[in-house]
Amino acid sequence: MKVISTVNRTRCTIAFIVSVTIVLASFFGVLITMLLPGTSASSIIGMNNFRYFTILANLFMNVCAILCVPYEIEGLRKQNYHLPRWIVDFLYFGVVNMAITFFGCLLVIAPVNGFKETFFTSNLLYLHLICPILSLLLFLFINIDHKIKLNRIFISIIPITIYAIVYCVNVFVIGEENGGWVDHYHVKENYPLWQVILITMIIGIMTASILMFIHNKHHLGIKKIKNDYIRSKDELDIIEEIKKLANEDRNKYSEGDIVIPTHIIDAIRKERDSKYTSEELYGLYLDYFLESNH
Repeated sequence: MKVISTVNRTRCTIAFIVSVTIVLASFFGVLITMLLPGTSASSIIGMNNFRYFTILANLFMNVCAILCVPYEIEGLRKQNYHLPRWIVDFLYFGVVNMAITFFGCLLVIAPVNGFKETFFTSNLLYLHLICPILSLLLFLFINIDHKIKLNRIFISIIPITIYAIVYCVNVFVIGEENGGWVDHYHVKENYPLWQVILITMIIGIMTASILMFIHNKHHLGIKKIKNDYIRSKDELDIIEEIKKLANEDRNKYSEGDIVIPTHIIDAIRKERDSKYTSEELYGLYLDYFLESNH
């Protein structure tokens, strides 16, 4: 079990480093954004930056990472790292929104504005690159304690759906000239209202489904490796136990028929949940017993 304990501690250490980095990077990214002056490209400054989904997604992910930290500290202290299901679910909700932000920037914004301007400029380095990538790493490959259930997909797209509705109300219904929002995503000039809502939900469901599939695949893979390792150790243990039993009985043996303690062997087999059949274990006992006699 020492190998499993070492792997668990390493996973916990990496999770702690990644979580703290996400917290700090998202905080500084949002802070820098709040302090930036308006530009010719965008007049949105200060608290109005909360109109951007990127800001909201990063803050949500910040909370998710903060929730993980106490369990990571406890895991390092007790060398037994495990997240409760609700934390993993909450982390999933946060990562879905970060993934939408990241791939939206990668596939839509960067080809237009340039990759350097989109990912490597001031606050955007934290908000568009560091936090999304670390969030994906944390959820898909590190914090894979639980399998994500199918119904969580629809819960995960609630934030982006609410944002899309609020955005559309301010842009399409109220309008900038009446105190609504600036159409900084330029959707009004390209899509009707119903398409914006529909496209948003489709993108959300696709993103959530892909992330769930990758996470669950890694969760089941690690679980199988762990179970196989434990089973292999148990099988070695049961063989040693049968050998020890045979040696003890041989020391007490006097001339006559050899009596195989089937009830004891069956009890050991049941306790260990061994893949060996009773007959195979009887045979092992007899082999070790006779081997001990020579």
